[in-house]
Amino acid sequence: MSASKMIAFRVQNIPPQWSWEELTRAIAASTDDASASMTTITGTLLPAPDASPRTQVAVIQFSNAIPLFLKPVTDDKTSERTAYLRANGTDLRFDKNFWGMTPLIDPGPEEDVSMESVAERPPHIIF
Repeated sequence: MSASKMIAFRVQNIPPQWSWEELTRAIAASTDDASASMTTITGTLLPAPDASPRTQVAVIQFSNAIPLFLKPVTDDKTSERTAYLRANGTDLRFDKNFWGMTPLIDPGPEEDVSMESVAERPPHIIF
C-alpha cells in the first residue's frame, strides 16, 4: 500500500493498562491474511479525552495490508461505519471519521494543554 493511500483509523475502548505492544499484538492476532505478517502498525496510544478516564484511544495506520475485519470501514464512503474487534475480553471500536475529540500526540506532563472555543453559527472555530 502506498503512503499516499494509507488510511488512519481511530481505535477506542482500549483498556488503560494496555501498552502499545499489547494493542498491536491483539490486532495482529485477529488477522488471518497472508500479508499480515509483513504489515507494520504505527500510531499513537493516549488516554481518552472524553468523560471516560478508564479507557485509551489510538490512531493507527497499517503499512502494507489492512486487516479484513476493517474492510466495511475502508469501503464506506460516508465514514459512518465502525468495526469491532473482540480482544482479551474487550471490544475495540475502529472508525475513520474521528468525530469528537481525538488526541493525536501526547504533549507530556510539563505542557499546559488548554482549549478555548468560540461557537459561531456555522462553523465552530476552535483556537
